[in-house]
Amino acid sequence: MARPVWTATERARERIMLYGPMGVGKTKAAIDIARRMAGTDNTMYVIDAENAWERMAPQELIGTEQFIGGEVEEGDGPLHLAHVRGWEQQAKAMTYALTNAGRNDWVVVDSASVLWDDIAKWYIRKVHGDDLPDFLLQHRLEQVRSDKKATQGQDAMLVEWSFVNGLWHRTVTEPLTWAGCHVLVLAEAGELRSDGRDSKQIKTLFSDAGHKPRTQKGLGFAMSTVLFMDKTAVGDYKMLTVKDREDSRGDRAAFERDPWSDFVMDYLKGVAGWKMKKVEG
Repeated sequence: MARPVWTATERARERIMLYGPMGVGKTKAAIDIARRMAGTDNTMYVIDAENAWERMAPQELIGTEQFIGGEVEEGDGPLHLAHVRGWEQQAKAMTYALTNAGRNDWVVVDSASVLWDDIAKWYIRKVHGDDLPDFLLQHRLEQVRSDKKATQGQDAMLVEWSFVNGLWHRTVTEPLTWAGCHVLVLAEAGELRSDGRDSKQIKTLFSDAGHKPRTQKGLGFAMSTVLFMDKTAVGDYKMLTVKDREDSRGDRAAFERDPWSDFVMDYLKGVAGWKMKKVEG
């Protein structure tokens, strides 16, 4: 029996980042995609670092839920949910998803903001034996005793960030960039800095949105598509195109804080040119 399946028309896989405040439809967009995958052989691997998907995903879409200590089979849906806590579990789930995902599958990271926070905490604990707040507090106490100007821990973390960024690149940015499947990265929004510490590249790329993704600074540049998600005063979802790749049809159309209701129809079909085809099975 033939069934309809939404498929990309380009050989290149999607590399999409959605970022914005809480409650603006980032997870909804991923679930919109998962709904279209129901009844197919395709899978959406979700790295759920916020422990939100068990509540938000419709039960009929859940295939496998992976918890600490094992897996719980729930049904035949397209979602493989990995509920992960802390950097070590997150990194393991990332490797598992990218190893097992096929060409037409999706890997969803929800959220890259949590992963970035957790890798820093993990590194400081691993190297210094302290939690990050304790590490920064100790640094501040040393500043006070030495009668030095407060730096809020920036200089204490300067050397540390070079190691953290290297580990992040090997574990997150590079694998997602070279993934053989579709990638969807969700992130919270952070304020652009007013003290001049943001790079010129960051200011240029994210100035129209007025916010940058709250995660490792290079991740947004590695994605082919970056969309800022927001809401109107009456609660309607809207999108702004921060950047988007060219494809064989030329430049992809840009959203200018336009409303949307279904990410598959409004972006994948309407902008990225995805088409429905019938497959046997």
